Amino acid sequence: MRKVLLIILLWMIAITPSDVKAYTVELTAVGDIMLDRKVKRVCGGDYFYPFSKTQHFFKRDIAFGNLETSISDRGRPLPGKGIWFRTPPEAATALKQTGFDVVSIANNHILDYDTPALMDTIYYLEKASIKAVGAGENLEKARRGTVLRVKGYDIAFLAYTDFYDIFWSRSYPRCFSADEDTPGVAPLNPDLIREDVEKHIKQCDFVVVSLHWGTEGSLWPSVEQRKLAHDIIDWGADAIIGHHPHVLQGIEIYNNKPIFYSLGNFVFDQPWQENRQSVIAVMRFVDYGISGIDLIPVLIKDCRPEPVEGKEAQAVIQRLKNLSKNFNSRFVIRENFVQLPLNQGVKAKLVE
Repeated sequence: MRKVLLIILLWMIAITPSDVKAYTVELTAVGDIMLDRKVKRVCGGDYFYPFSKTQHFFKRDIAFGNLETSISDRGRPLPGKGIWFRTPPEAATALKQTGFDVVSIANNHILDYDTPALMDTIYYLEKASIKAVGAGENLEKARRGTVLRVKGYDIAFLAYTDFYDIFWSRSYPRCFSADEDTPGVAPLNPDLIREDVEKHIKQCDFVVVSLHWGTEGSLWPSVEQRKLAHDIIDWGADAIIGHHPHVLQGIEIYNNKPIFYSLGNFVFDQPWQENRQSVIAVMRFVDYGISGIDLIPVLIKDCRPEPVEGKEAQAVIQRLKNLSKNFNSRFVIRENFVQLPLNQGVKAKLVE
């Protein structure tokens, strides 16, 4: 009998394709992380403090966020910009201690202190074994992205920003966009994004695209944003993670792939309720795609995000559900979190 079972087992192994992956990779994603201004004062030098209530969520397979500050002690503030963010080098160690593996630096604050601070940011993140995507010493490196190999899967991360061609002083018209020999960010250019996505999808199992875009304070993405998001999914991306508005926007499941138009703030000092409500998104990647998503409601309290329960959790969940209503997204509401099934949203119609 044992011999028969052994023969059957060996036969099953022989007919199983060698490239089938039986593992699940969990990607934890959050919105804007800003570690200057009031956050810096609250930290008092301890940059792990803002993550101390949520650290356990970042100990999964991959953790991602948008780093809305440079990490440096060099550089001069760009003339005329008005708001400048810069964080001491020890912040990179705190991000790694929290569990971050990759961060987008394609945003409208990474060059607040000009090129030296941008290049320092990349250096200190790399020193802490954190991958930085969306900016670099030239356009080719800003567009390069990164590929993480986890449990046999190759997952690519790309990042772009809509705020690449703006300058604040005619005396020093420094735009954020990288070019062939100028450090900067990867511009949110559909032609470039398509080229990058199609290149990576041939080489990787999954492609995640981060977009810093939209209007600050707006609860809704524009029709143009929705069209671009749909195009990026059609080009081969598996998930889109958006940020910049500093408030939650709706979540759309398009062709069975998630579009987070804005995950809102995560670590920030804006005091208004809508800026303090956020979610931690946990996506589960399996061999055939993303099998499901959990959304954990958080509320930023004194610059530190905290998971919430009861009425506070339901307020965040209800708000996100209302914001997603136009996308016909279906939420499965649990006691203190939300699940998104991934068999919905085929060729959703664009509406005003």
